Amino acid sequence: MGTTTIHGLRYPEAADPADVPTDMNELATDVDNALPPVSVNGRWLKGGSSGAMSWQPIAVGDLSFAGQPSGVATLDASGKVPAAQLPASSTIEAAYAQITSAVSVSVVAAASAVNVVSAGAVTFDGSVYVVEFYAPSVQTGATSGSQLVISLWLDGADIGRMAHIISPGALMAASVYARRRVQPAAGSHTYQAKAWSTVSAGNIQAGTGTTADSVSPAFIRISR
Repeated sequence: MGTTTIHGLRYPEAADPADVPTDMNELATDVDNALPPVSVNGRWLKGGSSGAMSWQPIAVGDLSFAGQPSGVATLDASGKVPAAQLPASSTIEAAYAQITSAVSVSVVAAASAVNVVSAGAVTFDGSVYVVEFYAPSVQTGATSGSQLVISLWLDGADIGRMAHIISPGALMAASVYARRRVQPAAGSHTYQAKAWSTVSAGNIQAGTGTTADSVSPAFIRISR
């Protein structure tokens, strides 16, 4: 039985008895033992310019399927998966803002509505988004027939009501959660929740929500 010089792989010589199954098994076993694992601790064997194999770090460029559909996700500079590589069903939060103190809602015309909470300037890409507004308690004025309206504003313009509470008698209070599907043009835009009252002033309650039985924050959230 002979062996190769470098790896010591066994092979039959002319004088050895003919036993093909045994010889092939021994050779295959020796090859298995001589070959290193494909990758170890984030490194794998790669051929250099001279053709010689060496252990090198696995780079994104080595994986043709990285960042591709049905492949594996990559990470951006902040260590997060880029939004473009997330499945279409994933929720991506574009903006969130909250308030932790009550807002008094004066008796004014709709065009002079009081700002409740603004999402701030957000850069949109032309996709469909969902705007959410939540307030733990919205209270009308104490006078019978008082109303309180919460509207969604875009770039300083009223684009419609999100909630409307009417008091049939004295003060009326209710939690409000409203959602609206929007598709702003690509670019920077600002969404706000504003409110106005009729007959008598109302208010929108908000707090920190950090202690037992305390009032939670009111918020506006934009996602897609």
